[in-house]
Amino acid sequence: MDGDTFSARWEGRFRSPVTGAVTFTAEVDDGVRLWIDGTLIIDRWLVQPGAYSATVSMVAGKKYDIRVEYFENLGDATARLYWTYPGQAKQIIPASAFTHFEVPLKAGLQVDYFEGAAREGGLWRLASPEITATDVKVDSAWGSSSPKGLTSPDTFGAVWTGKIKVPTSGNYKFAVRGDDAMQLWGKQCLRGGQLGSSRTRQVPRV
Repeated sequence: MDGDTFSARWEGRFRSPVTGAVTFTAEVDDGVRLWIDGTLIIDRWLVQPGAYSATVSMVAGKKYDIRVEYFENLGDATARLYWTYPGQAKQIIPASAFTHFEVPLKAGLQVDYFEGAAREGGLWRLASPEITATDVKVDSAWGSSSPKGLTSPDTFGAVWTGKIKVPTSGNYKFAVRGDDAMQLWGKQCLRGGQLGSSRTRQVPRV
């Protein structure tokens, strides 16, 4: 990426350290916008360096959404975000103040079904998914039919993605059995890429 004519956006949450007035200061070269809980409090989308401040009344311990947008035109590039509040001199907001958005996990796995899976050079190539749904587990036996919504009982593919939460630390054995090929991916890879393949492998999970 070039050192000029670029932009950036930061999004997340922070917890207010105090109840009362908190002043935010953006020191930038060039433009900046700052939102707190969806309210635009600094809007200086300018081709020039500057320091811009706004004060917000907050409640100690409460989480607030924050979004910062920045662009650099030419020359020097700077983006710093400070705060100050009663008992705290002006400081760059520390990393410990921020968290990512908390995205609730959806039960089950997302499954994408594909028409016309084809083998090329030992790998299965899938086009854009025809159907996207949610499965509570990977346990399908279509026999001579196909997943609902697909037209052909042959040459289709499926991809399940998601996360698992293990109950205890230790080693877990994962096994795949399919007709025809299957591949299982995690931090380590269990691959059963041959037609009619079935494999097991033990992998550590901590």
